[in-house]
Amino acid sequence: IHKSKGLEYPVVILPFTSSPNRLLPIWTKISDTEVAYIELSEKACVGSSYEQQYLDESKSRGMDTLNLLYVAHTRASEMLYIVTKCSKTGGGGYGDHLLSFCNNEENPAGGQLFEQDTEDKHFYYYGNRDWHKKTSKHPDKEPQESIAPVVVLSDFSIDTLRFESSETLAEDDPKVEGTFVHDFLANLKVFPTTMAEADTLIADVEPGRKERLHTALQHILEDDTLRPCFAPGADVRNEITILDTRGEQHRPDRVVFLPGKVMVIDYKTGQPHEQYQQQIDGYCALLREMGYPNVEGKLLYI
Repeated sequence: IHKSKGLEYPVVILPFTSSPNRLLPIWTKISDTEVAYIELSEKACVGSSYEQQYLDESKSRGMDTLNLLYVAHTRASEMLYIVTKCSKTGGGGYGDHLLSFCNNEENPAGGQLFEQDTEDKHFYYYGNRDWHKKTSKHPDKEPQESIAPVVVLSDFSIDTLRFESSETLAEDDPKVEGTFVHDFLANLKVFPTTMAEADTLIADVEPGRKERLHTALQHILEDDTLRPCFAPGADVRNEITILDTRGEQHRPDRVVFLPGKVMVIDYKTGQPHEQYQQQIDGYCALLREMGYPNVEGKLLYI
């Protein structure tokens, strides 16, 4: 279900909407030197020292389920089949709510919105029950598929979305500092051409982050292979979105269109990792599929 985000299908069958209340397994710290694997349950945890952990895990599990149901219910463009069941106690599960909705939702034009089957009361219908996919007027002609990724231009910026973490990091944490440098470079429209210009550019940056930013800019200016990619007038796309043929999004930090060559640059913090190289290789492959024959990738560790 999660892999289908951003996609749609003519017909979707949703067969698993009811599941038993399983225990919630977690690892938890029980002393300064010991951890334990615990399966949380309402009966065992309510009223105990693990009650809050149980409540937190239950809330998280509920949100995950809600997200899955939202995606599953919004992928079908023509027909959606839902297979579910009500609980024996009518305890307010998904199936109970859906049955109540089907029985009570009124049609603005009059009558009930959902039609109950006259022969089998377990079936409810809404919309055109006889829909079927239209056949092509040219059966011998294969449907044309996307043969290359496409670039999507938007007003998205690095500040458009922010994700709150349950772990609040200190301002001097290396992760926070690395993120700041990454965002600073990703948002920079015009790069300095000398270190004097760089120092002027970062003059107002707080001292704790200025040194690392100064080092990153110096590295760019002293690298003969990087300098053209940051020169004034270069044809640059920052944080550009590339859609592949499956509809998945890819966002390299900087794509530079040079005479006879395309350079893809990704800023990274921390230590080199094989996954980073695989990621930028993937960006380069997408651009080659788009028709750019000479594409190079560069990982810039900041």
